[in-house]
Amino acid sequence: ETGELAVVGVLRSRVPEKIVLRANVIELDADQELLLRSGKGALRIREDGDIEVVGSRISAASRGLFRLVGKMLRLN
Repeated sequence: ETGELAVVGVLRSRVPEKIVLRANVIELDADQELLLRSGKGALRIREDGDIEVVGSRISAASRGLFRLVGKMLRLN
């Protein structure tokens, strides 16, 4: 009656089946922690520089030099 508009509705969201990001550069920036997870596998990057990779089987390959550098390396 006063001429003002009122919008009334229900917001409904669902998880999309698939999201595709395509770009020359994709940048994700998190202040405290970035977590990528799929099933039982995960990659976690923390603000203090700690990086954790979790998976039932982890593979790495290089066509050139493959370097592991650290003060201490612990294998099992």
